[in-house]
Amino acid sequence: ERQFVFHHRAPADIGQFGLDAAPVLAELQDAANLDFLTGVMTRKAFLTYATPHFSELPTLVRPSAILMLDLDCFKAINDNYGHFAGDAVLQEIAKAVERELRENDRIARWGGDEFVILLGSVEPSQVYSIAERIRIGVMGIKHDVSLVGKAQVTASIGIISARGGSLTDSIEYADKALYQAKKGGGNRVVVIPYDDGAIAQDANVGAVV
Repeated sequence: ERQFVFHHRAPADIGQFGLDAAPVLAELQDAANLDFLTGVMTRKAFLTYATPHFSELPTLVRPSAILMLDLDCFKAINDNYGHFAGDAVLQEIAKAVERELRENDRIARWGGDEFVILLGSVEPSQVYSIAERIRIGVMGIKHDVSLVGKAQVTASIGIISARGGSLTDSIEYADKALYQAKKGGGNRVVVIPYDDGAIAQDANVGAVV
């Protein structure tokens, strides 16, 4: 019976081949922390980054916010135009979101066509404006991605502003808001207050927090 033995080579051994270890290790780290398709953070990297941030929320002057973004009818894009077109849309989604984020904000691919966004130290009134700009930016992707032609690309966004609590709780609340946005027909932003779970704002009815 043939046996296979795998030998692990420590990162320090890279120098034996005349390579500068720093760029190689940085590339490996990027591969572990960045989504291979969109270039944004992976789910694991996002949780590692955001969890300590939420533990510090009670000491911060302004709250932070979690946004959950999900594409509307993304399956139809894959079915009608192919998975390469769907991949191109996801890449454009990431770019559209990043254009609206500030230096200390973070976006990650949560899974499939769903993204999670952390807005750090931001007033609730600002959060809605940022989310609306993201939603409008996503709608413009149909003009930017030639592969999908005239396909309509829209997104639903759920938001929770938090002054305390855990990251897990905030993501759960933001996901509930996202569900309400989807249930309301999609292509909208819904904000859900952390305290009582009542819907506070809906982009399509023009309510104000």
